[in-house]
Amino acid sequence: MDPQVLGPLLVWAIRFVDDLADDIMAAWAEHRRLTSLAAENRSTPAGLAALRAFLAAGETALPAAEAKGAISLARTFIAAVTGASLRQVDYLNEMQGLTAQAAQRPGLCPLQVPVTGRINNKPWRESMDFAEAQLLIRHLGTAQSHAEDESTLWACQWPASHSSSSARTEPMSHRRRGQGVRSSAKKSDIRART
Repeated sequence: MDPQVLGPLLVWAIRFVDDLADDIMAAWAEHRRLTSLAAENRSTPAGLAALRAFLAAGETALPAAEAKGAISLARTFIAAVTGASLRQVDYLNEMQGLTAQAAQRPGLCPLQVPVTGRINNKPWRESMDFAEAQLLIRHLGTAQSHAEDESTLWACQWPASHSSSSARTEPMSHRRRGQGVRSSAKKSDIRART
């Protein structure tokens, strides 16, 4: 690959790790917590009532997730935030055709984690999303492995730092001084999911 193409891509990979890793790791931890919570929820009348109230309040959109190109109901997220069991969510899904409704009016699955990463002095997103957490953690693992590949860094230092693009080059400069990737993300956490 042409170094003038590879250089800016590597700079973005480093920036992805440096600037956005904390948000992605927080979203991944919350995703795992909610997934565990949903699996542990038992069928109770209170959970069913909370589920019905949640669905009634979301008349304009239903929490949705995409899998294999198809949009479906984000059943795990809904179970976790309502306290309903997965079985109760599945039952109402069958009775009310919620998956079809979610495909017609897909909604977000916002996680209650702060967004601290910034791009151009603005938050890089309004909220972290349950449905995107797994994809983002996979991208983070890929970006981190590319950012840590010293031979790739060496080969791309000159084109990245002398590029006429608007890509940020500061991360490359501290890597040339021998500093590694600064991230609170644990390599074992990231690579375990890739």
